[in-house]
Amino acid sequence: MIGHPVGHMELELGHLRDAIACVIQELVMGQKQTPTIRRALLQHIGSLCQFFGPHDSNDFLLPILPAFLNDHDEQLRATFFKRIVHVCLFVGQMSLEAYLLPCIEQALNDVEETVIVNAMECLAALCTHRLLRKRVLLEAVERASPLLCHPSEWVRRAAIILLAATSANLEAADSYAFLMPILGPFLRREPASLCSEVALLACLKPPVSREVFNRVLGDVMLLQTERETAATAKHGGKKTKGRRVAPI
Repeated sequence: MIGHPVGHMELELGHLRDAIACVIQELVMGQKQTPTIRRALLQHIGSLCQFFGPHDSNDFLLPILPAFLNDHDEQLRATFFKRIVHVCLFVGQMSLEAYLLPCIEQALNDVEETVIVNAMECLAALCTHRLLRKRVLLEAVERASPLLCHPSEWVRRAAIILLAATSANLEAADSYAFLMPILGPFLRREPASLCSEVALLACLKPPVSREVFNRVLGDVMLLQTERETAATAKHGGKKTKGRRVAPI
């Protein structure tokens, strides 16, 4: 039995991808979408990326991802940052840094600690896979560094994991030259190794209290409100959306 020509198979695969894309579009953006359905899709986002391939993952999956973050369901946001690394592996460095990294960095200010932890673990995975340029990675680490004094031990440990992963993927000279100035305000003394989670954790200054942390967050919220007001005026009254940080 003679098989189908390669060109015909590719055409059929293209039709199948289009059909599946329509179904996913309806599940994510349609009137019957729910957080439960979106979470179920995220559980299989890696398989979907493999099915669509790098090109269609960029053209189809990437544009619908913001819809997952516009949902107020905290479990959905947490699942998003737990699974999104699979998409990062497929879309390439340019799309990652332009579209997905800003979402990950914004999650560092999320209301829910689970979301914050998953976002930092995602950054650590991106670092391990060397998907971010050094400058971009260091900027992300600098944004995450204040979480080293977070009242939650869970959040602090996630920040330590990110920093150790970053150090492990830098040359020793770069690690101390670039990371120590970032970490300095949060350390009691210089750790024996920046790659060691245990050493970093042992050198951390005590965390701030919930009261102090909430007061700082209040100041951040006020600054964010002022920026949004300025952005609204700049864009002719069109309000820009962003997930607010909130007291813990």
